[in-house]
Amino acid sequence: MAITQETARRIYGGFLSSQGKDGCALDEVATENTQMTVVWKTHGTALPAAAIQHKSCAPADAIVGPTLAIRVPESLRTACPATVQAAVAMIQRESFDMSVGGMRQAGGWHPIVLGAIALATLAFIVTMVLRHRPSVGR
Repeated sequence: MAITQETARRIYGGFLSSQGKDGCALDEVATENTQMTVVWKTHGTALPAAAIQHKSCAPADAIVGPTLAIRVPESLRTACPATVQAAVAMIQRESFDMSVGGMRQAGGWHPIVLGAIALATLAFIVTMVLRHRPSVGR
């Protein structure tokens, strides 16, 4: 279950709007297919990264929401309590769009289905053309 670009933007925007209440600032957000890592800084020092992924792939110590789960290292919780609380609340409360094999999970046709439909349509057209063409020699 890959994290879509739209989901990454929503998470980034939500985290960005909730930063600073405890002196922690969002430093870096990186998404690599199924996982997103989030790094905050305090007093110019980067803290250990939080990891976000689909809830079905989450480790046992992750906090799970409707779609995603977040794993927050203890040192990050201690250094940024308000920031972590806001991030966790967002993950627990909201549903996010995920993709399966490059296609959006919500709606959309899989390429195999589209190919099968195209082949079936082509076979039908060829059959109709061959069936209704004039016979040679009649």
